[in-house]
Amino acid sequence: MRELSLMWFEDTAEAISPEEVRITNMTRTLLILSVYAGLTLSANAQTTTTLTLETANNTSACSSSTVPTYCNQSPIPDLTTATANTNAQTKSLTPVPGHVSSLTIENSYLYTGATTRIISAYQPWFAPQTGGTYNCYAYPSGGDTSESLHPCTGYSENNSATVILQDTTMHNLGFTDVSPDWYGNCNGTGCTNNQVFLNETVITEAADLASRPADYLRLMIMIDKGLIQAGMATSPYNSAAVGCPASSSATTACVITVLEAAYNYIDGYWGRKSYYSTDPVSGYPMTLTFIIEADFPDVDWTSSVGVWATVKAYMSKYTTPYKIVKMFGNFTETYIDGAYIWPQPLPYSNTASGSQFCYAWPGYTDGSCESYDYISSYYSVAKAAFTSDGAIQMGGLYIGFDGSNNNYNQNMLARQCGQLLPLLGDAVSTAGYSSSLQLPWLLVATWNDLGEATNMEGGVDNCWRVAAPTMVSSTVHWSLSATTGQSAYASVITVDHFRIWYGSGAGDLTLSQDNILASAHCTSGVTGCTFNLSDAEYPPPTGKTWYIYVEQIAKALQYDQINGGGNGNGAPVTYTP
Repeated sequence: MRELSLMWFEDTAEAISPEEVRITNMTRTLLILSVYAGLTLSANAQTTTTLTLETANNTSACSSSTVPTYCNQSPIPDLTTATANTNAQTKSLTPVPGHVSSLTIENSYLYTGATTRIISAYQPWFAPQTGGTYNCYAYPSGGDTSESLHPCTGYSENNSATVILQDTTMHNLGFTDVSPDWYGNCNGTGCTNNQVFLNETVITEAADLASRPADYLRLMIMIDKGLIQAGMATSPYNSAAVGCPASSSATTACVITVLEAAYNYIDGYWGRKSYYSTDPVSGYPMTLTFIIEADFPDVDWTSSVGVWATVKAYMSKYTTPYKIVKMFGNFTETYIDGAYIWPQPLPYSNTASGSQFCYAWPGYTDGSCESYDYISSYYSVAKAAFTSDGAIQMGGLYIGFDGSNNNYNQNMLARQCGQLLPLLGDAVSTAGYSSSLQLPWLLVATWNDLGEATNMEGGVDNCWRVAAPTMVSSTVHWSLSATTGQSAYASVITVDHFRIWYGSGAGDLTLSQDNILASAHCTSGVTGCTFNLSDAEYPPPTGKTWYIYVEQIAKALQYDQINGGGNGNGAPVTYTP
């Protein structure tokens, strides 16, 4: 049985300061959050729900201008791949958020007995409206690569209700840490509105985590290249920040000054709080970096008097130094503590469209995949580095990439109907990680980035639909069918199990049997499945005609589907026991 999660949250009437958010004079509002909200649950009783609840948006992403209630933008953006990408596998980048599986990432994609901490890479920059103080852009279908603003998502990342529901959803899906991409505390003269917005979102995030139970979800700051360019304000409110341009004019001294100020801020406001992420081995606080060092060509990053050596030495003033983990390099940098996996897409070409399927490493320009495997190479090097010097290992999970709607990175990595999630999960076990050799961290990239179509917040369509079942005596027969054009990509590896319900036909559902495995009840490829209702835990009662519904329960982060629920699924079938 699923648990009903209740959480109180508070709407603030007053914020004392953006640096130390303290909430007073509040009205309490009950927010009931459950993956299956509205289910009737009691000890040793059948589960009941409704068809509406089993098909409704149960995510924190906006499916309309009022769902969830904090959504305020209409219409919700129609993000599709660029019109010219006629051979792209994924035409729709962000399907309307739907009913996402309640299963956790750990149980769906990691080995049995995993204690891995799972990090949500979080983009805090999505603004509430077009034409407002913090601007966004309603992308037309087919994209607009001349537009520099981020797409409108329907909500404001600054809104406390948005952050609260996002954090609750992350926690329920098995995330243990959230890593917002941080551009610094630029709040004063010379800062753009969007830089201010970013920092205020991270402050709101920290305030929510501070109110949660211990270890509910921990904060791990990701220092972005944009922080170096924007600079750190010397005063929280009104002093101009001096940044270092991403060019040859940037100096080593400038970058050091900005990063030292950034760590001072992190250490002063977040890094020593109980909700901040720490390395389980050393107990030191953690930071990620997303800095393309080649963008600062004259900066000395690696020598004994370079950026990282100097910043590390500067940390001796703190209670403990910070761990610095960067995008996968070679684990040999003296002053870097570890590395993480990040998606590596290629520029897309209709005439070499095969390269969009090279999820383990970008393919060649002729559309074929390189023999080099970034994923397996990472795990091999990471394990060796951990054995030799305790380097921090962070595996990777992602669903794809499509930047064709933005003006800075039009690369592409096909979603393949959600297959990348189990394939990348299998890579962890193939690399030799297990309950006796744990992978310490897994970074999911990303939670909510619509601009690059890496967003998992609203769910992933695994391209399966439940065809109309048939009855032969007491046995239900059903199959899954792929959505139009996706038969090559819809895969049984994205399906966890099936669930059978019965109802009166008025939208009510009562559980007959859960945990029906495809391996035991379906042919290869789920082209035919059967289950005898007389063997169910709760056979439909005799003396009445029932409508039978088969629900596909997908693996974590992917859509469930149920016949009778629309969205291309078949109709229910009647059964009179």
